[in-house]
Amino acid sequence: RVSKRFQRKDPVPWSTDTVTVMVRQVPRHYSQLAFLKEINTNGFHGLFNFLYLPCDLKKGVNVGYGFINFIDNKHATAFRREFDGAYLDRHMRVKGKPLRIHPAAVQGFEANHQHFVQTKTGQKQDPQFSPLFFPWLDTSAEALMQGEAPGAG
Repeated sequence: RVSKRFQRKDPVPWSTDTVTVMVRQVPRHYSQLAFLKEINTNGFHGLFNFLYLPCDLKKGVNVGYGFINFIDNKHATAFRREFDGAYLDRHMRVKGKPLRIHPAAVQGFEANHQHFVQTKTGQKQDPQFSPLFFPWLDTSAEALMQGEAPGAG
């Protein structure tokens, strides 16, 4: 029997334009850098140009969700296949709360950059707590057409 959780529709529908995902139910003890390492070691190194795992600074833990912008829809889709329903640790499995991957409301590197650079968190420039932007990894068709890709110009 399929649980109701699996029958729910994504708040934002998946499309061929989906490049930014929201990762829900991230274990609270995961730091942004540990989350980054987890993603990189599972085959996604160099395939995304933005990552943010918001933290509750008073409690010293993440808030349970994060965002990743992939350089292409195929990588976002592969990430969903790999991580949706996955458990990052034993505690997640015991609680029965696997990761959930959904399209984010804000899509694309530029839109996320503009959205987060205006926040207090985005202005701190602390890799442990601030959104991480890797603009040199932007190999989107638009960037390639404008000659902004690495090694261009």
